[in-house]
Amino acid sequence: MAVTALLSLPVLLPLLAAAVSLFPVPRTAKRLLSTGTLAVVLADAVVLLVRADAEGPLVLEAGGWPAPLGVVLVADRLSALLLTVSALVALAVLLYAIGQGTAERRGPAAAVLHPAYLLLVAGVALAYLTGDLFNLFVAFETMLASSYVLITLDAGEERARSGMTYTITGLASSLLLLTVVALVYASTGTVNLADLARRTADLPDGTRTVLGLPARPPCTGCAARAHRPPRSPSSSRCPP
Repeated sequence: MAVTALLSLPVLLPLLAAAVSLFPVPRTAKRLLSTGTLAVVLADAVVLLVRADAEGPLVLEAGGWPAPLGVVLVADRLSALLLTVSALVALAVLLYAIGQGTAERRGPAAAVLHPAYLLLVAGVALAYLTGDLFNLFVAFETMLASSYVLITLDAGEERARSGMTYTITGLASSLLLLTVVALVYASTGTVNLADLARRTADLPDGTRTVLGLPARPPCTGCAARAHRPPRSPSSSRCPP
């Protein structure tokens, strides 16, 4: 399979499936669409892992625009391994939710469960495969937007309050990460990770030291995004 298809499929296929599942299609069709999409993403991730291990990092310059101007997707052994594990977990969670009848118990609110879950998977895939900081920010926002829907789906008053705390924390971390991306771009003139490594190495020692100070907040922002989801007596019945 071509590198273009291998690297773009884990992001584009869930997005396309999420758009299709927004239409009023039968519940069984939504199940099959979501399950099939995640199965294909998992198979693609395994192929990426095998090829990255055998051939080295795989690179896709979207639209033919070279880095650092264009959108670059990169898969090395680590990112492909993380994508494989995440796709496997996402598929297992979806199958468990279907087996437990999670969507059926939620009535009309379940109409957005599958689209939101597929959007979450697309964001995870983009986060692992992106080659620049700004698209990493976009991937995080995609994941957060879908998580807001999933956490507050058909929520009561208590869960809505807990979900609001989660949302505010996520928005604050988003602002922090976007600020850091802007600072890095202002300092180096690029957000491409490979180009950033080269330009940082060419900076004077003093400038590199100063740049290292705002370089720590991305870790803080990511840590804030990894905060524990809201827990309440009814949160165990949250959708996947």
